[in-house]
Amino acid sequence: MPLEVIESADSLADLIRLKTSAIYEMMISLRVVLEPPRSYRDWAESARKHLPEDYLEEMATVYRPFRRGLAFLELPIDYEDKNDVPGFIEYVRNMTPAEFMFYLLGRVVSLERLESQDEMTLEWLRHEVEKYDPKYLHYCDELPVSWVLDDPEGFQNRLADVWQFYWDRFFKVKVDEMTVHWEKAIEDRERLLRREGGLELLKDTLSRFDHLPRPLPADMPYQEITVIPINLLPHHAYMFFGYGNVTVLFNSSMTAERRAEVEAAKEEALTILKSLSDGTRLNILRLISRSHGEIHGKKIAEVLDMSASVVSRHLSQLKDSGLIIEIPQENRMIHYQLQDDMITNLPDKLLDYIHGA
Repeated sequence: MPLEVIESADSLADLIRLKTSAIYEMMISLRVVLEPPRSYRDWAESARKHLPEDYLEEMATVYRPFRRGLAFLELPIDYEDKNDVPGFIEYVRNMTPAEFMFYLLGRVVSLERLESQDEMTLEWLRHEVEKYDPKYLHYCDELPVSWVLDDPEGFQNRLADVWQFYWDRFFKVKVDEMTVHWEKAIEDRERLLRREGGLELLKDTLSRFDHLPRPLPADMPYQEITVIPINLLPHHAYMFFGYGNVTVLFNSSMTAERRAEVEAAKEEALTILKSLSDGTRLNILRLISRSHGEIHGKKIAEVLDMSASVVSRHLSQLKDSGLIIEIPQENRMIHYQLQDDMITNLPDKLLDYIHGA
């Protein structure tokens, strides 16, 4: 089936398969343990309590140089049961060096070419990658490929040991509670797929999507687009492709409702920032804070040597942004009280948008 035929929304919908994967969740969660994003720090801290220091050091040694684990994401592509973590670990442990390098290099160099080489060297790999497309040379130049080539079986066992210990010691008991979130995210995506079609689902899931990438190899058109929810994904989505399949990992927390919440929080943050961007309003907030809710507009105007009407306009903007509230008094006077949490929660609103949306 030529690529041009699958550019319509209906044809894309026919290719999309929504699946869960404990394997990918485990792989991504180790990246979170290694370098916790702000939104997952509590989860990472909980995991670290179950993992000894020498294990964390070994995990960092194995994971960090390989794009903090992202370079391993294509290893499960051809493993059928994406929820069978123990089986997958043994599958990786028993790969031939050619098979392991095939997935580590993004499946750019064919498995046949890798298996035909008596001894793989970094120079030979660079040559093979460059023949296909020089833009993929980063697989050779940014990863410690030579480290793997020195002892392929040894490295595979180290990586498998990292996964096995983590699975046994901590992650295995987390799968059931994660499954609930995966299923909810899949239901959300299924509704969107039925309502809007495949093209809109991919646009929404990936944030940016115009068309499928060029097939790799060029003569192998896409037959399946696998879309997988990940609870602990530190970014909006990851996509990798080749050999008839496109795989999309997406942040399962980004349901339609959650995205609406994040967007509303962004607008609220912008309103607050606009209110805080004026020196006079900051002076007013400082007076209100120091008064502990015992100051009124006339007193503010007097202290700042400003007209009551100007102060009233500033107070109105501060009230509309939620930074202050009015406290009616028995003498019909209005006092003002600062809402500290509107300022202390501001970084969370901004970072939710920046990292999540």
